[in-house]
Amino acid sequence: MVVTKHNGNSKKSVENDSQEVKAMKKDMKTKATASFTRKINSSDAVMYATKWDGEHSNEEVPLRVSTVTKPFSPARDICSLPSDMDTLVVKCNVKFLGNIGESCTCNVIAISNKINHNVADYIERTGVKELASRYAHNIASARFLGKNRIGAENIAVVIEADDLKLTVNAYDYPLRNFEHSDELEPLVEKIAKALAGKDTFLTIKVKAYAQLGYQALVYPSKEWLSNQDNNKSVALFNLGEVAALHSQQIGNAIRTIDTWYDGFGTDDGIGPLAVNPYGASRSHHKNFRNISDGTDFYTLLNKFVDGESLSESEEHFVIAMLICGGKFKIVSKSALS
Repeated sequence: MVVTKHNGNSKKSVENDSQEVKAMKKDMKTKATASFTRKINSSDAVMYATKWDGEHSNEEVPLRVSTVTKPFSPARDICSLPSDMDTLVVKCNVKFLGNIGESCTCNVIAISNKINHNVADYIERTGVKELASRYAHNIASARFLGKNRIGAENIAVVIEADDLKLTVNAYDYPLRNFEHSDELEPLVEKIAKALAGKDTFLTIKVKAYAQLGYQALVYPSKEWLSNQDNNKSVALFNLGEVAALHSQQIGNAIRTIDTWYDGFGTDDGIGPLAVNPYGASRSHHKNFRNISDGTDFYTLLNKFVDGESLSESEEHFVIAMLICGGKFKIVSKSALS
């Protein structure tokens, strides 16, 4: 018979090795790349002219871009209302999609599962109502009109979604805050339901009427053109010979909901930002969300994946970024544990 003696030092060595392995696992980080499809999709918006009336039933004619030439000046594009019509009409469709937490590609299944699980928890707790309310607000405010919103005597927005039809006064919805509106609640419910669901979508038809005045200049989107000599010029966007706004301009306006950055409401802030990883503002040449203070998207996303505590506003921002879609790099401390 063989007698095995247990060495106390060996037992301690095994215990120490086990502790070292646990410490190593704790320090290990899993890196992944995950892609998400965009959940808010807008068509390009075509531009028409009409006469203002309360029923918005007058004839609408397509707006054309004209090229103006003057002596000693380069030719330039302009667009304006005709002499007998005082109102700009902008028409587009906006689609909201579900499956917020589902990545279309991810090279680490554990991280993909964690994101899906944590997004499902967010949906269960919030119903995506806050984000849906802000998206609805931006449609109702006609933020997407851009410069065409400035100086309008009246702006009405007609919104149709399934059996819902709303006509709202855009000036009831300010551009710098997102106060709750009972008028928009039916639209908010529909958007929230689409975003919260699986394999669901909602298509919204939008028509904005802006009373600018007879022969008023209007502003389609701009396009930068280059010739063979690499000389750049600006042209106004046409869609089938009708003046138009780019879908990117519409989508950018709808996702301008970030009031959760530190500078908002102070002299350093500039109002709501379009949701983007670093809170970038082109007009101010500044990032309002920085890695140094931990408010950038990637820092918050890593915490979100690992189940670390986030404030309510930080959660809203992370989910809004996932709704925007994109390819994101993730570093998880817990995916292998």
